[in-house]
Amino acid sequence: MDERQHVLSLTNGLSDSYDFKRMDRRSAKNKPCGGTMILFKKGVVDVIKEVRLNKDSGLYQIVVNTLEGTRTMWIANVYLNKGTKKQIKTLLKNLEEIVPSNYLKNTFLIGDFNIDLNAESSEKDLILNLASSLGLKVYSPVSETRKTSVLGLYDCP
Repeated sequence: MDERQHVLSLTNGLSDSYDFKRMDRRSAKNKPCGGTMILFKKGVVDVIKEVRLNKDSGLYQIVVNTLEGTRTMWIANVYLNKGTKKQIKTLLKNLEEIVPSNYLKNTFLIGDFNIDLNAESSEKDLILNLASSLGLKVYSPVSETRKTSVLGLYDCP
């Protein structure tokens, strides 16, 4: 999705075994300032569709090849720069519009939501409620991810 993906080269032979999808963030002055990336094992995972969820997040429909056969899933590579209510609503509205309802149980949202799950906030309540309404579960990291904050990892059951 990002035309600059070729800039990254995986080292130690990883490029022979993995493909990647990178979502680069841009600052207000259009300078690179980080982002998120997902690695996919070649021959096991095939990306068959890519969609932008917001300016910093991508959604991938993938086929996973296992010993039991193939399975279709959706993986979102998410970055919310502020974790605001507006960003949360837009993200989950876009997700609901793109992913067929029968595939929501096979949908994973991974990334940086900038919502502290250790603190009470209306943003935390909103994402918990909206995720639940879509049948998604929220899994918290086992330890703090930024100082004393736990920035959430969202996943399906």
